[in-house]
Amino acid sequence: MIDSNKIAAAIESYKHYFPDHWADEMYKWEAVKHFQEHWDMDAPDFGEMFKKATDKTSNLLASGYAYPRGMILEFAKADDDAVREMFRRLYDERLDLTDRINGFIRTSGELRQKYGKDKWKQHYQNTNYISTYLWLMYPDKYYIYKYELFRKCAELLDDSYRPKANGSAETMIGGYRMYDEIRKILQADGEIRQMLQGALTESCYPDPELVTATIDFGFYVARFYLDDSAKATEHEGGWFPTPEEYDPGLSVEDWRALLADAEVFDENSLTVVQRIYDMGGQATCKELSDQYGEDPGFYNVISSKLAKRVRKKTDCPLIKDEISDNAKWWPILYVGHPAGKDTKGAYVWRLRDELKEALETMEQKVTNSWLLAWNPKNYDWEGVDEKYNYYTMLKTVRNGEEYFESWRCHSKQVKKGDRIYIIRLGVEPKGIVATGYAASDSYEENGISLVDITITNTIDYKTEEIIPQEQLIELFPDQQWSPRGSGISIKPDAAQWLIKNWSSRSIVRSDDNTTESLTVSNSEFLKYFSPLIQALKDLGGSATRKEAHEKVIELMGISDDELSVTYEKTGASRVLNQIDFARNDLAHEGFISSEIKGVWALTELGMTIEMTRELAGRIRTKWIKICTAKRKGEPVPVIDLSQYYKKKVDHKYTKKGFLNDVFITESEYDKLRTLVLRKKNIILQGAPGVGKTYAAKRLAYSIIGEKNENRICMVQFHQSYSYEDFIMGYRPNDNGGFEMQSGVFYNFCIRCKENPDEPYFFIIDEINRGNLSKIFGELLMLIEADKRGAEYKLNLVYDNKPFYIPENLHIIGMMNTADRSLAMIDYALRRRFSFYTMQPAFEHAAVNGFKTYTDQIACERYHTVIAKIRELNAAIRKDTTLGKGFEIGHSYFSPADPSVIDDAWVRNVVEYEIVPLLEEYWFDDGKKVEEWAKVLYQALGEDYDS
Repeated sequence: MIDSNKIAAAIESYKHYFPDHWADEMYKWEAVKHFQEHWDMDAPDFGEMFKKATDKTSNLLASGYAYPRGMILEFAKADDDAVREMFRRLYDERLDLTDRINGFIRTSGELRQKYGKDKWKQHYQNTNYISTYLWLMYPDKYYIYKYELFRKCAELLDDSYRPKANGSAETMIGGYRMYDEIRKILQADGEIRQMLQGALTESCYPDPELVTATIDFGFYVARFYLDDSAKATEHEGGWFPTPEEYDPGLSVEDWRALLADAEVFDENSLTVVQRIYDMGGQATCKELSDQYGEDPGFYNVISSKLAKRVRKKTDCPLIKDEISDNAKWWPILYVGHPAGKDTKGAYVWRLRDELKEALETMEQKVTNSWLLAWNPKNYDWEGVDEKYNYYTMLKTVRNGEEYFESWRCHSKQVKKGDRIYIIRLGVEPKGIVATGYAASDSYEENGISLVDITITNTIDYKTEEIIPQEQLIELFPDQQWSPRGSGISIKPDAAQWLIKNWSSRSIVRSDDNTTESLTVSNSEFLKYFSPLIQALKDLGGSATRKEAHEKVIELMGISDDELSVTYEKTGASRVLNQIDFARNDLAHEGFISSEIKGVWALTELGMTIEMTRELAGRIRTKWIKICTAKRKGEPVPVIDLSQYYKKKVDHKYTKKGFLNDVFITESEYDKLRTLVLRKKNIILQGAPGVGKTYAAKRLAYSIIGEKNENRICMVQFHQSYSYEDFIMGYRPNDNGGFEMQSGVFYNFCIRCKENPDEPYFFIIDEINRGNLSKIFGELLMLIEADKRGAEYKLNLVYDNKPFYIPENLHIIGMMNTADRSLAMIDYALRRRFSFYTMQPAFEHAAVNGFKTYTDQIACERYHTVIAKIRELNAAIRKDTTLGKGFEIGHSYFSPADPSVIDDAWVRNVVEYEIVPLLEEYWFDDGKKVEEWAKVLYQALGEDYDS
C-alpha cells in the first residue's frame, strides 16, 4: 500500500516542479496524440505508417543502446505482414495481457533470428518498450513501465510492491497495480488536474484519466524527489563536511567550465557524476554498482582521480587534515554520511549543490565536440609505424595511459580541450571506436590541416561492440555521420547522448587493479550456454559430449534442417560446433569441469549460478580478451565476473522439515543423522513402501540445510551395472571407436572436491541388486570413513592415475528386505556401511507424525482399511516364512496430496497394489492370500471375487 503521508508530500513537491519542467516533458502528451492521429492497423505499408505514428516518441523508443523503433522498421521492410500481425495481437484486448506481452517478445525474437540476427544482434523488444506501445494505443489504461523508475518509486512511497529486474510481464503488471493506486490519489487532487489542463495545448492528448500524468509523476519521484530527502538529512546536520568545516569555493559557473573541459571531466568522470545525478543526486558506490554495473571501486577511484584534476585545474583548497578523517579528495565533489542499515553500501555521497546545478544545465552547454573519421580504405592506421598505430593506441589506453597523435582535421574551429570522437567508416563494423580531447587548437603544417589529440578511451572493434553508425543515423538524422573528411562538428543533442552512453562500452583501469566494464558479447552461440547447463543438470550433472548434444537439441527443439547446416571448409555441423564453443567458454569460467576427460560435468558454480544472457555475453567477451592477449604475447588480464553471478535460491530445509515429511520420531532422526555423519556410508533397509528413497533425499536435504539438488546424485543399481559405468572405462565414441570415459561416481567425486566444505550425497537405489565388489572395484577400500582424503589415494585400474574419495561425500544406499531374488549383500561391503531399518508408520502413529497425517482424511473406508493393514502386518511378522522385513509400508497409503483420497482411491490401492503383493509373498499358499484379500475387501464394503 502507498504511504498516504509520503505521497501527499511528494505531490506537493511535484506541483512546484511541474511548471518549470513542463516544456521538457510535454512531448509525452504530444507523442500520444500524434500516434492516435496517425495509427492505422490496415495501412497498405505498415512500416511506413508505424514510422510516422511514432515520430514524436523521441527517446521513449530509442535510448542508450536499445533501438526498438528502428528494429521494428527494419523488420517491417523484411516482412510487413508479420509485424502488422504482431501488433494486431498485442492490441487485442480480448486476450490475456501476459500472453500478449510474451507473444510479442517471442515473435520479435523470431523475426530477429530470421531477418536480422547479425545487423540487430544487440537490440531487443522488452517490457519497457512493449508497455510504451500499449500506452500509445490505450493512453487511458496502460503506463510506460521502466524497472529502475518503478523500483525507486516503490521504495520512496513505501509500497509493498518491489519489481524484480527480470523484465517479466508479471513484474510489469505488478507495477501497473502500484501506478493505479497512485493515479487514484492524483485524480482526487483537484489542483493536479487543474494544473495539467492549464498546461495542455492542442498538440497534446487531453489525458482525461491522468494516466500520462501518473507516468510523469512517477518519473519525478524516482529521479528528482530523492533530493528532498537529502535536504532533510542535511537539516539534521548529518552531512560531512558542513559548509563551516570545508567549502572548495567553486561556483556553478566554475563547475560548468570544468564540465566543459575534457582534460578534467573525461568520459568516465562524466559517467560517474551523471549516474549519481540520475539517482536523485546521491548514492552509495554499491547502489551505483547494482544499478549500472562496474565494481563499487570503480566509482571510488574515478571520483578520487576527478577530484585531483579539479584541484590541479582550480587550485581549490583541500579539507584540513585534522577533520578530514582520511577524506582528502572526495569532499571537493560531494558531501556524505555513513549509510543506514537499510541502505546498500557503506557511505552515501551527495553531489555538491553547485555541481548538481551545473549538471542540470549541462545539456544546454555541452563542450564543443568533433567527429574525426578513420576509413581503413584510405588510411592504414593498423599497419603504419608501430609507435602510432591502432593497436599501440589500444594497448596504451588499456594500460591506463593517454595516447597522443596528430590527426588530419579540415575544420579550423577546433579548440584545445574540445571533445573528439573517432568514427570508423568504409568497412564493417562502422561506428565510434575511440574518444578523447583536442590537445591543441587546429593548425596547419606543410599545407596539411591538423589537430593534436589525446585518446582517453577506446573500443576494440574486433572483439567488442562499438557504437554503431546506423544507430547514430537513426537517433540523430540531421547530424553528419558519414563524413569524407575529419573535423565535423557534433550537434549538442548528439554530443550529449555520446557523453552519457560512451562509458558503458569502455574499459577503465584503476590505480591498484583492473576494473573491467566489459562489453556484453552478442555472439550467436551464446544462446546455447543456458540450455547446455540445463541439459547437464537433467542428465544428472554430467554426460558425454554426445549425450549433452542430444539433450540440448531436445531442449531447444532444434530441427534436422538446422542440424544439417555445416561450415563450408570443415563440413562440421554449425549447431554442434557452437554447443562445443559454449562448453569451452563455460569450462574456462569454471561452470564445467575441465578435469574429467571425455565427460562434460557441471561444477558447483555451474549447478548454483543462474546463467543469464548477459552473463554469457560477459564470459564470451572475457575469454576473447584473454585469448587475444595470449596471441599477442601481452599480459593476460585478470577479469573477475563474480559480481554478475546470481545464485539460485533453494528452499531452506531443516530437521523440522524432515519430521514434517517423513514419519519417524525426532529421536530416530537424530540417531539417523549422527549415523550418516559418523560412518559416511549408510544403507536404509526395509519392507516395500516404508519410504526409503523419499527419506534418503530428505535426509540429505536436512543435513545440507536446503533442498539443493546440486549436491545430490542418484543412481539405481541393476545386474548389468559395471565398474565402467560407475568409475571409469572405455565407451563407444562418435567416430565408431572407443575412448576412455569417467563414470558417474568418479564425476561426482570431482564435484565434491571443488567445494570441500559442503556436504554431498550419492544415493544408490536398489544397492543390493548390483555386483557390489565389481562395481566399486579398488574403491571398496576408499569408501571407508577413515580412508577418505588425499593421503589414501591410489591409482585407478584404467588410467593408472591417483584418485581418492573426498571427506565431504556421503553414500546412502536403499535395500528392499522383501526381495527374495537377491543374494546376501557382500560381507566386505556390509562392514563398510551402517544399516538402518525403516519401519512402517502404522505402529506408534501418535508419536511419528502419521496420525497427524491421517487425522485430516475424511474417508471412512480409508481408516477401516488402515486398521486391517495393521492386523495384516502383525500376521506377516508372525509368519516364519516372512517376518518383519516383509511388512507393508505406509507409503502405499500416504500420497503427497491427501485430498485425492476417497473410496475409489482406496479400492485401487487394495486391488492393484496390496493384493498383488500378498500373492507374491504367499505364492505357495493361496488360501492365505484369499483369506486376507477377503478381509481387505470387506473393509471396503465389498465381496472378494478371486
